[in-house]
Amino acid sequence: MTCDAVLSLTAYDFEPVSVDVLKSWIAEEWNKEVYAVGPLLASKPTTYGIASDSTIISSEVETFLDKSLKEYGEKSLVLISFGSLFWPSVLEYLEEVIEALIEMNFPFIVSYASPFAKIPDDIIDRINSVGSGLISKWIPQKFILNHPVTGWFITHAGQSGVLESLDSGIPMICWPFEFDQPLASAHLSEHLNTAFELIEVRTGEYGMKPLHRNGRKPKGTREAVGAEIRVVLTACRQEKGTELRKNAEEMKAKFGQSWGPDGVSRKDFNAFLGKAPCILAARIAKEHYNLVVTIIVSPLYFKNAEAEISAEFDGDEVSQATRQRVRIISTYKPDKEDIFVHIISMFQSYPIAYKSLLETKPITCGVTGQVLDAVAAPDAVFIDVYASPLLSATRSITGNTIPIIALCPVHVSFILHLHGPEYMNGHGDLNAKIEAEAARRGITAKEIGDTVILSLKSVIRTPIHRTNADILPHRGKVNQGSRTPSDVRLGTFPAKGLKTCDAAFSLSAYDLEQESVDAMKSWFAEEWNKEVYTVGPLVPSKPTTYRIAAPEKSSLSSDIEAFLDKSLKEYGEKSLVLISFGSLFWPVVPEYMDEVIEALIEKKFPFIVSFASHFAKISDELIDKINSTGSGLICKWLPQKFVLNHPATGWFITHAGQSGVLESLDSGIPMICWPFRFDQPLASAHLSENLNIAFELVEVRTGEHGMKPLHRNGRNPKGTREAVGIEIREVLDACRGEKGAELRKNAEEMKAKFRKSWKPDGVGRKDFNAFLDKYGINLS
Repeated sequence: MTCDAVLSLTAYDFEPVSVDVLKSWIAEEWNKEVYAVGPLLASKPTTYGIASDSTIISSEVETFLDKSLKEYGEKSLVLISFGSLFWPSVLEYLEEVIEALIEMNFPFIVSYASPFAKIPDDIIDRINSVGSGLISKWIPQKFILNHPVTGWFITHAGQSGVLESLDSGIPMICWPFEFDQPLASAHLSEHLNTAFELIEVRTGEYGMKPLHRNGRKPKGTREAVGAEIRVVLTACRQEKGTELRKNAEEMKAKFGQSWGPDGVSRKDFNAFLGKAPCILAARIAKEHYNLVVTIIVSPLYFKNAEAEISAEFDGDEVSQATRQRVRIISTYKPDKEDIFVHIISMFQSYPIAYKSLLETKPITCGVTGQVLDAVAAPDAVFIDVYASPLLSATRSITGNTIPIIALCPVHVSFILHLHGPEYMNGHGDLNAKIEAEAARRGITAKEIGDTVILSLKSVIRTPIHRTNADILPHRGKVNQGSRTPSDVRLGTFPAKGLKTCDAAFSLSAYDLEQESVDAMKSWFAEEWNKEVYTVGPLVPSKPTTYRIAAPEKSSLSSDIEAFLDKSLKEYGEKSLVLISFGSLFWPVVPEYMDEVIEALIEKKFPFIVSFASHFAKISDELIDKINSTGSGLICKWLPQKFVLNHPATGWFITHAGQSGVLESLDSGIPMICWPFRFDQPLASAHLSENLNIAFELVEVRTGEHGMKPLHRNGRNPKGTREAVGIEIREVLDACRGEKGAELRKNAEEMKAKFRKSWKPDGVGRKDFNAFLDKYGINLS
């Protein structure tokens, strides 16, 4: 309840349904994100984990593995390990399993790392006498699982062991004890079909009860355990074992893609990152020949940052010297994919790198190994408002001598809604309110957690939504489904950055949300005597197809360009509909998406669907139908701005996130908004009600709050596919009518305003120049 987000160490491909449900629950209950970033495993397993005692040393384990491979062949050895905590409470059961392995001529290794582990001397003597087994207190588990001799893993089904086993393509024999293990065992054996599950080994009051799934009940005897394990070991060498191994190998392949460029875990991590600062750096570097920009990024985003900057430079007569003045570095060398290692490494290495820049010393990039020349000390530091720990580190090193600017990558209206003062209908200083309530109760703020937000209306007097027209500094009214009360909790983390920075850079466009920007400027000036500079829109000057990944044929650059040109020829200008919800969001009711696509086909709109989110679910039947009609194209990644700029594109179905909205309007493309959460419902209301440059879909809303009536007109979604179908068809008809022409005219006018923003007298340019003047930064 009290966290700002959740990082799950599981693998999405291992339990996609559970991950989706967890994401949905956390989103609907607390409006927070869940990032599934596993599997996080050693990329090059070694024998480093072996303790060198009298029983076993590294060479003995490797020798035993190699000997077993020679004598028994590949995939023959059984590894038995229950982690560092668990051990069978009935020792006879383990003895019976070992007896069965010896009897059936399986080589095996037993790890007894648990302090509860007990193995009688007579069993150890028997194992040593037959020569087919090895016992060790510590083992390099992943190294053994990766060895070609290893074929099966008897495990308690804890998360770490399961992920390591599947990452090695090794099927399991599950012996669960408690906690998450029984559920994991059932999932592995019943759903994924990558494991056998032992039932007769169960013990305890609950373990001896019948299983709900089939009514089977353990007999509670060594004899029953012996019979079961022999049946399982026999099956390991037969057709069923082959089937499980094939499924485990397939899961291994999926795991291998998870942290690739298009992997689900990589994308979840990259969801934190943005491209606007790279565009800003390249843009001003082209204009100011004595400017040097050093961009510090995570190794995970290094290639993306390079691509963004290259795209901004492409097509211009930019000298190599100019390109070299925009320097991208990672402050540490990535040796593991573990996201926590990356976070810790960034926090540890950033202060060292920052001090090197201050002391005008050369600095080495951890990714490329390139040593960047020493340059003058920085005149300003820009830090994402969601990375406030780095802001604090910067402040502790240079105090107030160098200005720290907070980059704000969301709609301004959302910042005001969460953090703005109550007289602007914001929530005010939540941290102060939590502290006050804690003092009133006589407890700590930590003990309160989210309860002050979820239930204490006396503390947070601002209603969740208002019926009046001025809920936001812009006049649009939002619907009751736009957020849950704990949406506010999401913002307590960046609130620190807003409060402690010297100024803020909004990446929004002034012409997009004038009243909100003016209100934020007024709030900062009155409360902290600080400036807010609105420097957007920061979109690629010359969009290209460079961002297309090519995991499959349909998403190749040439295919998309050919489809756009074909649509232009067959349907004419402004005919195509682009559907994209970014890299995180996707409709939770697949039938609603199916209905929208059905309507596009029926109404003869050419369209492109991007399904970058790993929530994306499109049925094979629908894909076949799209391919058979020839009017649609589906791809995992697309060059969004390139598509929006193409003359065939006429409409954009979007979740209304900041980046997509700015890119759409910068191309003069009106939108059909399908908002989910965070800043999106507010933006959708503003785009449709105030700016009149978008239609807003209401029937697509879901969840407890999304189904409530809208304050602005009392309308509430019906919650049916039929209602979605009626609404989208009405909207598509309107796109081709007078209302559509009106929205397009307004979008084109906004495009013209955006194009002026960075002209000599443009609002973005003037705000940026005001920042330079304020802090005495001379770029001439």
